[in-house]
Amino acid sequence: MARSPKNPNPKNDDLVKIDDYHHYQKLEGVWYHITLKDLTTGEYAYDVVHKRNVLGEGYRNPTYAVSKRQCGKKELKLVASMFVFMKSV
Repeated sequence: MARSPKNPNPKNDDLVKIDDYHHYQKLEGVWYHITLKDLTTGEYAYDVVHKRNVLGEGYRNPTYAVSKRQCGKKELKLVASMFVFMKSV
């Protein structure tokens, strides 16, 4: 069976933003804590979410995923409460 590609544009119910450089994202049914970093023009870096090299081109998204960590049970409860709060706002 072919592996489905990761969704580069997650749905609203697959992403919980913490701040400009951190968010929770659901990838292939599993929640991860994603850490982003600025990407400067002309810089090459490896995006751990999309599993590819990226180049800072100046007109695209200026950040890339530098790390991802799978959420544990306690953190999943926090994500769920943040998600419910965001839906109510």
